[in-house]
This record gives sequence, C-alpha cells and structure tokens, in this order.
Amino acid sequence: VQLYYITLFSACKSIIIVLYKSAFGREFLKIFLAELMSNNEQIIDFIIVNNRSHTGGGIYNTFGTSCAVYNNLIGNNSAYYYSEGGSGGGIYNRLPSGLDIHHNILFENYAGFSGGAILIDSRDETAILNNSIVGNEADYAPAISYKGIPDQKIQLNTITGNHA
Repeated sequence: VQLYYITLFSACKSIIIVLYKSAFGREFLKIFLAELMSNNEQIIDFIIVNNRSHTGGGIYNTFGTSCAVYNNLIGNNSAYYYSEGGSGGGIYNRLPSGLDIHHNILFENYAGFSGGAILIDSRDETAILNNSIVGNEADYAPAISYKGIPDQKIQLNTITGNHA
C-alpha cells in the first residue's frame, strides 16, 4: 500500500489518497477523510472512478470530518465484501460526520448490500442536492440509503435507472 498526501485549496486542507495494489496486480485509488484531517474538507472537480472497497467504494467519510463533495464525477465504484455485501458504492458517510453532496454525477456504482450510489449512516446534518444519480445498483436502496434523522435535505436530484 502506498500513501499519497495531497493538498487541496489551501495549506490546511488535506485528504489522504491511498493507492492499493491487489494480490492480482490490480491497482485502485481510495479517498479517505479521517480524524486526523481538519474539519470542512472539500472534494471538488474530481473524477473518482473504478475503485473498490468493502465500504465507500469511491469516498469514505468518517470520524467527525465535515465534507463538501461538489461537481465530481463518481462512477463505476463498488463496495463489496464477500458474503457480507458492502455499503456505499459511490459515497459512504459514517457517524458522526456531516456531508454536503451537491452537483455531482453518480453513475453505475455498486454496493453488495445497500446504498449503490450513497449510504448515509450519520445523525449529523447532510444535504444531497442537485445531483444526477443514474444506473447504480445494490440489493437494497440502489440510489440512496439513509439511516440518519429525518430532517435532512435530499432535494432536486435526478434519480433514474437505479436497480435493486
């Protein structure tokens, strides 16, 4: 496993990008936002495709990190863990972490269990606004799986062609 630290938008904004190499020689990238990061991270104008993990195939946000995910192309990522399935093919947000997901295209992501495009498992404020969520797949909730409090913003998204 190789770790790459990159800086986004200012000296205090960092994310970790990990390059994995599987036993079969396949390489893939994973973006982590974790406890060691500053709050209010931003992932803007990225192409996040062809990644795989057991949770959060494209982006995994956790440990109290608030994050803005804007204007990204997030596709063909998968969350799968053998017989246990997997969650959040495109994006997985775990408590206690706030997340704003705006103006992204989430396409053809796959989760073996729930949340083909997005899985939110957080009681913190989450907004999912103005995204195109197309052609994602999961056993349950192929577009958005949400386990948080009911007053969150999920508005003005185009959700079509997703399959359970």
